[in-house]
Amino acid sequence: MNPFFRIFTLSICLPCLSLFAQDMTHGQGMVGYTVFNSGSINFSENSRLQNEVSENGDLPGLFTVGIAGFTALSNPDAQTQLGAELGLTFGFGGEVDSYAFSNGSGVLRVDSNMLLSDVFTGLFVSQQLGEKARIYLAAGGQLVWANLESDFDEDSSLGERIRYSVSGSGFGFGVYARAGLEFNYRNEGTLGIGLRAASSSVDFEGDIGEVDFEALQAFIVFTQKL
Repeated sequence: MNPFFRIFTLSICLPCLSLFAQDMTHGQGMVGYTVFNSGSINFSENSRLQNEVSENGDLPGLFTVGIAGFTALSNPDAQTQLGAELGLTFGFGGEVDSYAFSNGSGVLRVDSNMLLSDVFTGLFVSQQLGEKARIYLAAGGQLVWANLESDFDEDSSLGERIRYSVSGSGFGFGVYARAGLEFNYRNEGTLGIGLRAASSSVDFEGDIGEVDFEALQAFIVFTQKL
């Protein structure tokens, strides 16, 4: 696992968590979708017909929900606010067909589905845009948990066909950056859209091994002053 993720996450998360001894000023709900820019999984130990098979397909997109809380480090009623955030996201569902070739000896088809969750914390800055809207930026670290299940359908050049499954779960660390635009709704609430980019590395148990995730998430967000 990339040591940078561990060092950065711990150095950012621990100070931010201590800030939540103060009262939270805002709460946020998120509903959206996650797509993966890249991902690779090494299944070489699981191939029963080939000595070395590598699968480099797309990971499944995930429906994602989340919550977050904010505590202000500056005047919570100021036009520009600085603060810390703490949140949780959970992604579920999705399947993908992917294919791999190894030395011309056969074809491996893989159907994968995944659960992906993270606890994130970091620093944010928000800016009021007149009386009707605000924008915000945030960045920090993640503690990531994932569960991956893959079904294999393997054909060899000898005409043999074998089907089998591999599953596993694991934890890892990552970093994220996000931004949003929200408009005043009612009762000191705002409604808008948000984007989050995240990069993490998860060490799965068993034969799956380490998986690197580079994700882009789009959300509909609702933020309420507490």
